[in-house]
This record gives sequence, structure tokens and C-alpha cells, in this order.
Amino acid sequence: MKICKVEVFPLSYGTDDFPPRRRYFVVLKLTTDEGIVGWGEASDCYGHSSPMTVKALIEEKLQWLVLGQNPLNVERLIRRIRKRTYSPQGCREFIIQAISAIEIALWDIRGKVFGKSVSELLGSYRDELSLYSSGTPNFYDDPNKHLEFYQPLLKRGVKTVKVRTGKSLEWDMQFVRLMRKLLPKDIQIAVDGKHNYKTESAIKLSKVLGEIDALWFEEPIPDTNLDELAWLARESPVPLAYGEHSYTLNDFRDIIKYKAARILEPDATVCGGISEARNVAILADAYGLPVVPHSGGLTAIGLAANVHVASAIPNFVLFEMDGREKQPLVDELLVEPILSIENIVQGCIPVPSGPGLGIDINEEIFEKYPYQLDEQIARSFPRYGTQHI
Repeated sequence: MKICKVEVFPLSYGTDDFPPRRRYFVVLKLTTDEGIVGWGEASDCYGHSSPMTVKALIEEKLQWLVLGQNPLNVERLIRRIRKRTYSPQGCREFIIQAISAIEIALWDIRGKVFGKSVSELLGSYRDELSLYSSGTPNFYDDPNKHLEFYQPLLKRGVKTVKVRTGKSLEWDMQFVRLMRKLLPKDIQIAVDGKHNYKTESAIKLSKVLGEIDALWFEEPIPDTNLDELAWLARESPVPLAYGEHSYTLNDFRDIIKYKAARILEPDATVCGGISEARNVAILADAYGLPVVPHSGGLTAIGLAANVHVASAIPNFVLFEMDGREKQPLVDELLVEPILSIENIVQGCIPVPSGPGLGIDINEEIFEKYPYQLDEQIARSFPRYGTQHI
């Protein structure tokens, strides 16, 4: 069996945010000479902001390292690709994101060939995952709008929500205290700082998070300076969570070495693929660290990949589910929308049991949600996600 065709599909759709925004994605299709198809997805931590760049990288460089190769030798092939691309492209960001998509698609093919789900092939620990709901990045002054955002998942038994901060230090402190008061007592809270803080302001907010007994403080500062991050980790009364901007086992090794985070968040569409995400979890387990896989802003393909990873790791805690009620590339992309909110029962989502990723793709949807450049977004310099507090 050999890979005979590589196709890349940049996708997008508009949201109901105010002001309106677009969400971008890039998915990959590998086809073998025996007609078996594998699907993968690349992400840059929240969908993909530059899908055409990933498409060009795959078509110009990576597809030629994949065509004609045996898809069943997943680890060997990916290792060869990474060695081949290390010198000219490095081992972080776009190149690893693109390789992640290929690796996921190879696992999908392997599972279909052997008639087993990816989690079965890896060694499954569980057939359903406990979820938490991601929050909206819109900083509404009306707290009821935030509460409304969580309702679709809370109504289905989800017991943990993640609020997003980054408007101003004073506003953020008041906001997290208010959300703790307004949410039911049996609902736990995590907080996502999204690189909005400098170390000193992050320490100040972390003290408030200790007061409300937050589960974790996620990515308040960039992880480019691990000395600063380690300082924050020592000062924070709540655990720091990092990983959605980390690439390959090497980045996670360094986070652990510096004691810069207590919770790791690998994403198979970002860090190098399914095997790499699972390797991160095994490394974390050796240090007694829990894993909360990142999976925000993905299509059903990337979501399924991370579901299978979470099923096959010993130190899994919670799985991220985007709280947005309407997600067409989760709900409409699949022939059977098995990863949609409607399938959440008692706060858990089932792990797909079919071969490979366990999902069937409706390719006609690609024409409905094509990539469209939003010039307003391309020209913008958003404060959210930068160190402005």
C-alpha cells in the first residue's frame, strides 16, 4: 500500500461574535492506491489563522516526502520527515503543525486497515471523556451573556467551565470573582489568560484565582521565557497550565525541567500529531503531572484526533469542548455528527469506536465553507492575546 494523493482544504466560516469574525481551518486528505482515505488537521492553537500558508508548505514541500510511501509505518515515516525538514524549516510552528495533519491522517489510515479505532491501537483507558466548557473571548460587561454561553454544555452535565480574561487587571479581578458568585457552587472554574499579562500582573491575578479556588491559570504569559514562567509558577497559588503553543516533546520537556507548569495541554493538531501528544502525556505521567488536552477551535477531524489521544493516556483529567453552540465544521462536516454537543451525556462525550478516527467526512461541506480572507482581520492588531496588562 502506498500514498498516491495528498489534498489540502483551507476552510472558514463567519461567527456570531460582535464584531463579526471568521474562523479559519486547514484539513488534509491522504488517499492510498487501495482507495483507503485518511483525514488530518493542522492548527495553530485555535483553528488556523494562516491556512493558505500551511497549504503551500504541504504542497511545495511535505507532500513529496509522503507520496509513494507506506502509510502504515507511521512513526518511521514521520521521523524521516522531521529529520529531512529540521535543517531548512526547524521543528516548531508551521512545519510541525503541517506534519501534525499528516501524522493524524496516517493514523486514520492505519486504523481503517486494521479495523480498529486509533484509541484501540494505542491502548484505550476509557471509552468516554469528562468535559469542560471553554468560554467566550468577548468581554461582555453583562455577566448574563457569559452565563448564557455556558448553558448548552451545563445543561448536559458539564461541571467545569473556563473563563477568559485579558481586558484589564482590575476588570479581570472583578470578573472572575463575579463569575464565581454567579455560577452554581458545584461548577468548577478554570481561567485562561491567553498571553495577555506580564509576569507581575499575572502574579496579582493568580492571588485572586487562589481566593476563588480556580482549578488552573492557563497561559497568562508567553512561554518563550521559561525563567519568568518558573517564577510565576512559584508565586501562583493555583497550578499553571501550558501546552497549546508547545511543539514536540522537546518543548514539554523544557516546561517540566523548569517546573514552569503543573498541568500540560498537548494538542495533536499542534504538537506533532497523535503519537507526539501521547508521548507528552507519558512523560508528564513520569513526573506525576496531569494532562488536560487542548482542543479548542477545531473541526471534527482535529477534535476526533484529540479525543483518541485523551482516551489512551493514563493521566487524563478533563477534555476541552468549545462552548460555542453553533460549530458547522463539527456538526455538518460529519455524516453522523457524533462529536456534537447533542451527544454529550452526563458531562461526557463518547470516544468514536469506528476504525481509524471513527468519523465519516461529508466532503460536500467544503464548498459551503470555503476559505475567504477577511481583510479587516488581516489588517488588525488585536490586544487580546498580547502582553498588554
